[in-house]
Amino acid sequence: MLYGFSLENNKPGFYYAGFGVNGAASNSYLKCNLFGQQLETVKPDLVIFSLGVNDTQGKDFTKDDYIENYDSLIMEVRKVSPDCAILLTTTTDNYIKRKTANKRPIKAQDAMFELMEKHKTAVWDIYAVMGGYKSIYKCYKAGLAPKDKVHFSPRGYAIVGQMMFDAIDKSYKANSKVK
Repeated sequence: MLYGFSLENNKPGFYYAGFGVNGAASNSYLKCNLFGQQLETVKPDLVIFSLGVNDTQGKDFTKDDYIENYDSLIMEVRKVSPDCAILLTTTTDNYIKRKTANKRPIKAQDAMFELMEKHKTAVWDIYAVMGGYKSIYKCYKAGLAPKDKVHFSPRGYAIVGQMMFDAIDKSYKANSKVK
């Protein structure tokens, strides 16, 4: 079975590795028995956790379970790479079954800030950036999200990606000697 491969050289720069599964929630990653072992091959300097929408879609969602799942994921990263910077992103606003505005991302947002304090991580608050509760509807009306009002359109994801990059770049420049 092939899990992945890496073509590397000795030139300085960025190495990007990403993984995810459509429909996965935070507890899905806890079932990945090889997560730590595979992460160890990368030795990351930065890990960005950008998931949680599927957690908030579940009717049995609780803030405590959400925090517990992220606690476990963060501990796994720190076990492999103790000095690794971790960036948590809040969950985006979303609707349940295309018609009901979801209030659970508000609890997930609170959870991320608690996790930030506990684990000394950074948080990018995409929930606030996009406008908070019911903002995905505005994205849908603007053509940045499809009818499901959960995901973004390709153009919407491009905008979110650029905003995240800009936020990281601005923070990096503000906190380093690079201007």
